[in-house]
Amino acid sequence: MLSHYSLRRASWEERLDAAVAGGFDGIGVHVRELQRLRAEGWTDATLLAAATGRGLEVPEVVLASAWGTGDPAGDEPALRAGEALGAAYVQAIAPIDGALVDGVVGFRRLCDQAREAGLAVALEFLPEISAIEDLSTAAAFVTEAGRDNGGLCIDVWHFERGRKDWAALAAVPAERVVMVQLDDGPARRVVDGYLEDCMHHRCLPGDGVFELDRFFATLRGSGWEGYVSVEVMDDDLAGLAPNDLGRRLGEASRAALGR
Repeated sequence: MLSHYSLRRASWEERLDAAVAGGFDGIGVHVRELQRLRAEGWTDATLLAAATGRGLEVPEVVLASAWGTGDPAGDEPALRAGEALGAAYVQAIAPIDGALVDGVVGFRRLCDQAREAGLAVALEFLPEISAIEDLSTAAAFVTEAGRDNGGLCIDVWHFERGRKDWAALAAVPAERVVMVQLDDGPARRVVDGYLEDCMHHRCLPGDGVFELDRFFATLRGSGWEGYVSVEVMDDDLAGLAPNDLGRRLGEASRAALGR
């Protein structure tokens, strides 16, 4: 699947055409992008028709974060969009300022709301900037929440740049991993700020130093099968024409996964 963040500057139709050019099965969409598209005259029905007309699904809606602020209704736009687009899951994070209100109670409530919309919830951990900053913490969090539609989003970037715990990765039950975000990175940060570095300096899979082979072999060893969202955010790559970028992302991702 082609992540929203890989083509942040493209229109909806350009994103879809880039996904086709890259040989992807589906595309992700951000709830803020949906607001902009609706202002342009798109509806959920026409957005979905444009995707399915090209043979694409829309499995992923980003982003649910209000659940961690104590706002039980704040993630309704993401949930309603996911339901209308026939998505499989909504991606969630804890607030990036490090504060977390309600904690497990809030996440459990989000899962219950998502179930009513036919969605799973994929919780992403974020090192340094979130209260849920590593895989072990995230896995314990969703286990305590105790909802069968609540699971994990594991971004290779955050695994590699954070607490790189191979034992924790091997210990996660396969059914708890909703999806994986595929990317690569250089050996060291390009800039000091964690968020700025991960939003602007990722590499095509295979062009960096991340242990992608070991990462996916570990997950597959536990019997995991799931969604892979290609999320490569790089300022230089962003200057390519959308179809060219889509092709490069697709080719590099399939080569990495093929190994």
